[in-house]
Amino acid sequence: MSSQGTRSQQMSKIRQTTLGFGVVQILLGISLTSLSFTAFTFTSSNRIRNACPYWAGFTVLCSGGVGLIAWKNSTVMSVRFCRIIILQIFKI
Repeated sequence: MSSQGTRSQQMSKIRQTTLGFGVVQILLGISLTSLSFTAFTFTSSNRIRNACPYWAGFTVLCSGGVGLIAWKNSTVMSVRFCRIIILQIFKI
């Protein structure tokens, strides 16, 4: 197998993984945001209203968007940028 074929397989695998992570993060962001706003809207308890982390859902949603941008523009710079954003958001 040539090094060019191996490289294209590696890039294809990276693109698939990036797409998968981006889609999962967007779905998690949407579900977290909608669940938080639903709890915030339908409850009268201040304890629950103050515990709704809707801002966390927006952050995850934005991070997933960066993942999709990195997938669409599959340059090394985009993937590195997405990785840096994710690492900064989740403090890994």
